[in-house]
Amino acid sequence: MDTISADELTKEYGENLAVNRLSLSVGSEIYGLLGPNGSGKTVVVVAPMVLICTASMMEKSQAFNAMSSGDDVARTLGVDVDRFRRRSLITVSFSASACIAFTGIIGFIGLMSPHICRMIMGNDQRFLIPASALMGALILLISDTAARTVLSPVEIPVGVIMYVLGGIFFVYLITRGQGRGME
Repeated sequence: MDTISADELTKEYGENLAVNRLSLSVGSEIYGLLGPNGSGKTVVVVAPMVLICTASMMEKSQAFNAMSSGDDVARTLGVDVDRFRRRSLITVSFSASACIAFTGIIGFIGLMSPHICRMIMGNDQRFLIPASALMGALILLISDTAARTVLSPVEIPVGVIMYVLGGIFFVYLITRGQGRGME
């Protein structure tokens, strides 16, 4: 996989390039992942794993709903709780690992989007799983747009925007939860 360094980009496009070296460095990492034509060789490896894991979670959404009511209720509804918990942990771990391996610095999306969707639409996993994926895409779109426009013509790395949003969001969750016995 060919990658291009920040120094090579600066040399090729000149010193007057209106982008700071940090943005160039992040841009060269993305260039290395996606290639010159945006071919996304990494996506070809990551996407099948994520799709298979997501399909598996969607298939088991009723069991997830039963588990959210407690172990006894889930057992009564026919869920093998211990087996389901182990398999779910493995499936979710594979999916999260694949996403983080590809996205790296923007991992806060996977933490924020399910919480936001749960606040909006409740706990029904049949709707929460796909809504979380769409919310994650929306958060990234807004963050990327903000990164490109806030200090234009200088581009802020999208990871910085994600860390700021994620930090603020989780401080909000912690302070909101303290009134409900979550100390």
